[in-house]
Amino acid sequence: MKRRAKGTGTIVKIGDVYYGRINVKGKVKKVRLSRNQREAASIWNDWLKENINTFKTESTKHPIDEMWPSLNERYLELGRSKANIDTDKTRYLNLVSFFKKHGRENVEDITKSDIILFMEEFCEGLTDRTKRCYKYIVREMLKAANPDGKDLTADLKIRRTPTLAREPFTNDELKTILESAEKLGHDWKVLIEVGLYTGLRLKDCVFLNSESVKEDVIETTPFKTKGRHGTIVRIPLHPVLKSELESMKTESGGGFYFPDIITLYKDNPSKTETRLRSIFKTTGADLKKTVEGRKRKVPVKGFHALRATFITRLAERGVSLPIMESLAGHINPQQTMHYTHPDEDVKKIAVSVLPDFQNASEEDKAVFVHPEVQKVIDVCKKQIEETIEKIMGKKVEVRISGKEIVGGSKWFFDEL
Repeated sequence: MKRRAKGTGTIVKIGDVYYGRINVKGKVKKVRLSRNQREAASIWNDWLKENINTFKTESTKHPIDEMWPSLNERYLELGRSKANIDTDKTRYLNLVSFFKKHGRENVEDITKSDIILFMEEFCEGLTDRTKRCYKYIVREMLKAANPDGKDLTADLKIRRTPTLAREPFTNDELKTILESAEKLGHDWKVLIEVGLYTGLRLKDCVFLNSESVKEDVIETTPFKTKGRHGTIVRIPLHPVLKSELESMKTESGGGFYFPDIITLYKDNPSKTETRLRSIFKTTGADLKKTVEGRKRKVPVKGFHALRATFITRLAERGVSLPIMESLAGHINPQQTMHYTHPDEDVKKIAVSVLPDFQNASEEDKAVFVHPEVQKVIDVCKKQIEETIEKIMGKKVEVRISGKEIVGGSKWFFDEL
């Protein structure tokens, strides 16, 4: 058979029929021609003139269901954990199933309308974070197929989904949790105490090491912010936690306080969370709640609720917002406020200090004082009254107001 010019493919005989074959960028096209050799050559030339440009365009397309290797490589470059990559692979398969169901076989076939449809139909009721993950996968698919192409997700807005913040634990619940954790293992109890007395996230608590504890202060850069603003968090060590960590030093290896839990966490973080969930369930409280507009129940009490407990207790004791923000490692005060959930009894006390506005004088400018602080003030007041009685020989009533303490004569204490 006569040799054909480069780029015009070949004509082959299979049985008694001639076929035209052409290979462009790994994609092969085969066309049935004729039983007659000359006629087959003529038909093939005509086919090339009419279809070669279309075929070349089609041969450069990227099938949607073959994009995972590129995505996986990208995730590995970013240092994603195996568990996160497995989760994203499941999301990728969901995307493939949805787009193919709507007739999109190749990445190049995907339009902005398709992406919007996916977000509105498939992602309805999912969390904002999950929606952003799907958006990221689509963007990376488009980028892998055409690095210089337009980003169809650039101005795609994600509608906010109803959500619930983590709820702080009550003191009774914390007592039950710590007792249950001790039964599971002393290291689990101390892990929970680290979260409770520092407000650190689970991964930061699990990988806490002795090098981070310096001069009664925990100094660390949270994993969540290492790749972004890299905020260093300094948290004074609570006496209870200090004692517990000192008891763990002999049990730790390689500078880490929880080597056994680290092994479990590295194998699969969800296993660690499941173990912790079994501890929190002993309180009898609902760990998840239903939210209108969401497909699944939303977790409200888990390890992250210890962070909410830490910040809420600080707020109830009158700690200022900037200090709470610094301890939590936030860069926005709104984030910190999201974690504060004052108890109803604390709210009652706060309202009870309001004066009778109709009959109030300028001196009736009471300040909200936490019950525990009020106890200290009452003890001080009693001691001052007794001291004045000894010195002056008569009983006087002492009134503490702001920085001024008034007795039989005026006493001023700048530091009070």
